[in-house]
Amino acid sequence: MVEKERQVYNNAVKNARKEMELNHRPAGVIPPCSTDLKEVHYTFDFSQALSIPHHARQEGPLYFLTPRKVQLFGVAIEGHHHQINYLIDEDQGIGENGAGIKGANGVVSMLHHCLTTYGSGEKSCVIHCDNCAGENKNRYVLGYLMWRTLMDLHHDIQLSMQVVRKSARSNSPVTYINDAGEHSWEWYDWKPFTSTFFTNVKGIRKMRHFRFSSLSPGKPFVKSHANDSEREITLLKSSISPEDITTGSVMPDILPPGGMTSERQRYLFRVVRPFIAILGTNTEGLSSGTVKDGDSEKQAPPTGDKEGVATTPGENSSVNPTAKRGRGGIQTNRGQKGRRGRK
Repeated sequence: MVEKERQVYNNAVKNARKEMELNHRPAGVIPPCSTDLKEVHYTFDFSQALSIPHHARQEGPLYFLTPRKVQLFGVAIEGHHHQINYLIDEDQGIGENGAGIKGANGVVSMLHHCLTTYGSGEKSCVIHCDNCAGENKNRYVLGYLMWRTLMDLHHDIQLSMQVVRKSARSNSPVTYINDAGEHSWEWYDWKPFTSTFFTNVKGIRKMRHFRFSSLSPGKPFVKSHANDSEREITLLKSSISPEDITTGSVMPDILPPGGMTSERQRYLFRVVRPFIAILGTNTEGLSSGTVKDGDSEKQAPPTGDKEGVATTPGENSSVNPTAKRGRGGIQTNRGQKGRRGRK
């Protein structure tokens, strides 16, 4: 069974690369369904979050802290041997401190941007992703792919669930804030938008292959495994017609970034900032001594264990970047002074 699923993936990649050898993609955005390509293949997944500051070995007290996180969402376009990497800082994601970035709204928003901006104008495509229910295998992702076929953005889409570990020859980063200071893409509220038109899918956990076709509006075909026979299910609500989707609101509402809470900013300023200079990282913007509180900026409290307890970064703090390790764990200057005082 596993070998068969792997063969499905390998065949999709092989077909995509063979097709692209004969069809060079021009620069710029290509209108959907404007070419005769039918084998374009995409793979998407979240990578492990990047921590700032970061050290290759990450030893010492920093290992036990929660540094600033940057999420990385990759979409590999196999036919081009190329991968698009979306980089999202904590204050740029959905929800406070980017807590909602790995939900359906985040995944679909970035996937939609990639298909729109970096697609090849193909009529059909194959997509692979992992089997994670919260991110990928849910009614919202399925509804979005069905919506694409109804909006004539694709004629056919094949979605298969499989864990894939493959690297690309070249990578392109896409930051949420571009060089012009504008949003490279927008977060959209896809969950209520797709819920308006599409219903829940019963037994979705057992399904691994989905096919969406413009010739079967609102009714995708599913299989539990590669050797299984396709069967048709109904995704479109009985009270909704395909015309309701194409004539109604074209896109969901835009979600603004959730930003970073004042508490999180104070934690980074007090506890994490002292490590930046030690690792040789540029401290510009982090040593100004201010934190955002709503629309205003306030002077950050002095660094220390608790708010109101003033200490100098790296001295007498509960987490000291220069502290030594002993048998009892991390030895801080404060603890050392206490032991000398008891002698």
